[in-house]
Amino acid sequence: MGLFRKRDDWRLSKIMSREGALKGSLLVNLAPAVSKRKHPWRIYIRHSFEGRPLPTEAEFDRFNQFEEALLAILVKNSLGEHVGTMTVEGKRDWIVYCSTGQQAAELIFRELGDSGVDMEVQRDPGGDSIANFEI
Repeated sequence: MGLFRKRDDWRLSKIMSREGALKGSLLVNLAPAVSKRKHPWRIYIRHSFEGRPLPTEAEFDRFNQFEEALLAILVKNSLGEHVGTMTVEGKRDWIVYCSTGQQAAELIFRELGDSGVDMEVQRDPGGDSIANFEI
């Protein structure tokens, strides 16, 4: 890629059931600044919610505050980049690519405090796109 690589190309998609009902949404950065070679770890940071199929307005407000705190932690500690947010079946996952796996997750968890999140760390399975996520 050239010197002036396009950044922050976010796309929002609906997640639909087989019957055609809205199940959730997927927001993906198609042109993140991080490379999979240097950031091979994917961390899912998960909050549960009660609204269906999408969070309530109050839950969205809480999630926006949480996301601001998460992004500040990523920048402050140079951990990696938020590349997607998936909202489906009572869960919202913030998807982050990092250069370290468990160490980054532990630092994020420590800095977030008791925010009620679960985390899953996995080595990226490969492929061409940093934005291939499993639902």
